[in-house]
Amino acid sequence: MALKPDTAILFHLDDQQHPFEAELSREGISLEDDPYGGYSHPRTERVVTLHTIHPSSDPSLPPAMGSGRALSPEDAKDLAQILTGATPDRLDPEADFIDGSVLYASARLRSWFVPGRERTMYIQQGRRRIRLDVTWPSLVFAANARGKLFLAATSGARRPHPGTPLYHAPLMNIYASTAVCQGSVTTPAAPAEARAMPEWEDAIFRTWFTHTNHPRTFAGGESGSTAEHIKRWRELAKAGRGPKAADMNRLGLTLGEWITRIGGDA
Repeated sequence: MALKPDTAILFHLDDQQHPFEAELSREGISLEDDPYGGYSHPRTERVVTLHTIHPSSDPSLPPAMGSGRALSPEDAKDLAQILTGATPDRLDPEADFIDGSVLYASARLRSWFVPGRERTMYIQQGRRRIRLDVTWPSLVFAANARGKLFLAATSGARRPHPGTPLYHAPLMNIYASTAVCQGSVTTPAAPAEARAMPEWEDAIFRTWFTHTNHPRTFAGGESGSTAEHIKRWRELAKAGRGPKAADMNRLGLTLGEWITRIGGDA
């Protein structure tokens, strides 16, 4: 904690008239009364400073106040905790660890990148179960604190940046909004924390896909039906490659725009 018992907090208030306004006032001009909403220099400035109190070696003399420094955001947080009696933040490396794959992290939303590679894809059609060994596309996961998972794709294996264009993930059980149809998926206890990332990935890579949720899972599809979708994955498996940009439909959003949009659901 930055604030200590020997710290003095001073609140400074400057309500003096700005020299520019004073000069105009002498000419009979008032910026504050400008009916056209003209520029007015702010009259009041508030500054908060912190000063260390140094006790005097002479008992007959009062303590001395040291030079000050401006209040920092961390100081303000400490002060709020003191005034409200809140418990200071507990360091939790397991919850707050920044994995190298993480693209964005806040208390409300966490997004990370999983490069494409060969994996088994599990598909269930009624009583029939299909296992396809395919090359998955690179995926961007996002999970919010309310336990909602979102998924999009990129066209390459490089780590994306805010300006990277995204694609609809060519997968079943995902809505056009990129929200995952979670069905019987068990929501992690802390869905937007680092510890939840492996659980969310298992919810995609180890799930039994059942049906398409929108017609744009693959580019050039006639109906976007589940049968057509499975056929496309069989063709890719036979060709020994994963979906390329031409095989997918653009989402119409960059990574930064997508995070902003889905963050509204957080």
